[in-house]
Amino acid sequence: MRVVVVGGGAAGITAARTARELGAEVTLITEDDRVAYSPCAIPFVLSGEIEDADSIVMRDPEYYERLGINLRLETRVEEVDPEEGIVETEDETFEFDAAVLAVGGEPLIPPIEGSDLDGVLTVRWFSDIERLERAVQSAERAVVVGAGPIGVEMAHALRSRGLEVTLVEMLDRVLPQLLDGDTAAELQEVMEKEGVRVLLGDPVERIEGDESVEAVVVGGEEIEADLVVMAAGVRPRTELFEAMGASVTPFGVEVDPALRVKSEDGGVMEGVYAAGDCVADWCPITGETVPSQLGTVAVRQGRIAGRNAVEGPKITWPGTLNTAVVCAFGLEAAGCGLTEARAEEVGMEVVSATVSTTTRARYYPGGEEITVKLIADAYTHRIVGAQAVGGERVRERVDAIALAIRLGAKVEDLLSWDYSYSPPVARVVEPFYEAAERLREELKG
Repeated sequence: MRVVVVGGGAAGITAARTARELGAEVTLITEDDRVAYSPCAIPFVLSGEIEDADSIVMRDPEYYERLGINLRLETRVEEVDPEEGIVETEDETFEFDAAVLAVGGEPLIPPIEGSDLDGVLTVRWFSDIERLERAVQSAERAVVVGAGPIGVEMAHALRSRGLEVTLVEMLDRVLPQLLDGDTAAELQEVMEKEGVRVLLGDPVERIEGDESVEAVVVGGEEIEADLVVMAAGVRPRTELFEAMGASVTPFGVEVDPALRVKSEDGGVMEGVYAAGDCVADWCPITGETVPSQLGTVAVRQGRIAGRNAVEGPKITWPGTLNTAVVCAFGLEAAGCGLTEARAEEVGMEVVSATVSTTTRARYYPGGEEITVKLIADAYTHRIVGAQAVGGERVRERVDAIALAIRLGAKVEDLLSWDYSYSPPVARVVEPFYEAAERLREELKG
């Protein structure tokens, strides 16, 4: 069984290892000079919280070669021919019985005048670390474009390095895909206390400078800057899929539940799978196509694609709730499922309840403030989303609600939830339980 994997990120390397463990002859091809490093770690390298940049690379190439994976670094795939079972690079041709295309995405750079000036940088590749480090050492004022997870964490990193930081988001709140306005305000307040200027509701109009960045214009205001960090999102790489005749959307290539690539005529390409940031995912609550560029999704899809490539399309992908957590300015901010704003956009009537409390018993020292929000369908009472912002133990709580959503739990089901208590680690009433109680009363009304 010959499996060719294209892409050396989380999805690709997981697919390659999975297929190899199942006995396949595996070739892994990547344009990068490294495999399996974490782009999500880059802000924490810049902040100094991770001292050794090389430590974010999971394994050296020799490790994968010892596993028996035929590794091709710094190699660009020119064509994939599903009918002939061939992957072609500039110098070699590889035959396959099954292929996994995990080509990922690339930083989305909005079409802004001046975006090609020196000092406009992205946060995606390992090679970005050195460029960002050099820029930070000589910069005094930075503008971060985009208040998604990477944008917020980069604002934290740059501020911790002593720069004046302005964070620009064209929507009306920070972390707009993860949080609603009320929970986002908790994070924004702390960011502003830490010295970050947050500008919402206006896009960047242009970046000014002769050869390098001198200023950024937002809402008619000129903001002095010598560094601009583009954190406006990730665009899926779809060129190979388009050339193959695959069905491609703005969110990536379409796949069936077994992660087989769909063709333009509505069928599937047998033996050709896709995984990771290049895939157009779907929401299990609404069924709508959604973007998802999460490492957790990439790894899980990589396992399914790698196994199905060897054993056939037996395992299915259930879609994603886009469960995510962001760590910055001493806070964790997490969410899963639908925000209240998104639910309204898709025509779902929802009811929510928000609770602000502490993470430990009131009298126990060291407790942190935490705000949790629970969202439910107004008619079925099914839980459709959760959010939390606080100083500790945020992720675990949101993960628990994500599981409840997967199981189709209703608000009333959460009121039968068993949870633990001890003053050093928890209050006697779990915050999400309290939110469920309030939400039940709201639903009764």
